[in-house]
Amino acid sequence: MEPAASPATSSSAWATPEAAPQSAVWLGPTLRLSAAELRWRFSRSSGPGGQNVNRTDSRVELLFPLAASASLPPALRQRAMRPLAPRLQDGQLVVVAQEHRSQWRNRQAALERLAALLREAIAPPPPPRRGL
Repeated sequence: MEPAASPATSSSAWATPEAAPQSAVWLGPTLRLSAAELRWRFSRSSGPGGQNVNRTDSRVELLFPLAASASLPPALRQRAMRPLAPRLQDGQLVVVAQEHRSQWRNRQAALERLAALLREAIAPPPPPRRGL
């Protein structure tokens, strides 16, 4: 992942770009998802959190337009559509993170989860086994 943050994904609460979570998603040495294609939604998380739980929008939903992405070549996009079909909503891959108390850590977790899901989905199928 690259530490660049775009204005579309940065929050005004961060003082410097270095403090923002990484917004570009690297799937391989030459394959990168554009940060402009990522959409974020925030809401209040359920569960423990003390007094802060009712004031902070720490639950994160990361949406990636898998069906219409210009970042993925058509062959990889088609390969990823089948295994990720249950997670798609209107052609968008939705990743939710709410296990941490801070929004920043949940953003990091969502980006890491998105990268792992896409890496697994676009991995080439294993070679066929020969009968013994």
